[in-house]
Amino acid sequence: MDTVSNLDLNSLASKHFGVPNLTDAQAEAIRAALKQQHVFVYLPTAAGKTLCFTMLPLVYTEILKAPRACIVVVSPLIELMRSQATYLREKGAHPFWRAFL
Repeated sequence: MDTVSNLDLNSLASKHFGVPNLTDAQAEAIRAALKQQHVFVYLPTAAGKTLCFTMLPLVYTEILKAPRACIVVVSPLIELMRSQATYLREKGAHPFWRAFL
């Protein structure tokens, strides 16, 4: 087996985030990224997408002992915030949020 397949990702997730075990989808996404594959993570809200990309620098520095890693994440979070604010305005609420781009 290759090095990426043998990494103990659950220990790292537990140590830094208090998550005892990654889901299969999270582990698959992290391992694919570590194999330098392009990764598109499509999971429902609260399914742990953030953990997929926040774990990567830790894996590089703590497990693989790389001096540094550059991780690029494209996230629809700003659009989600906008759509939630629009929904609340339509219901008569007055949400306050500011996006820094």
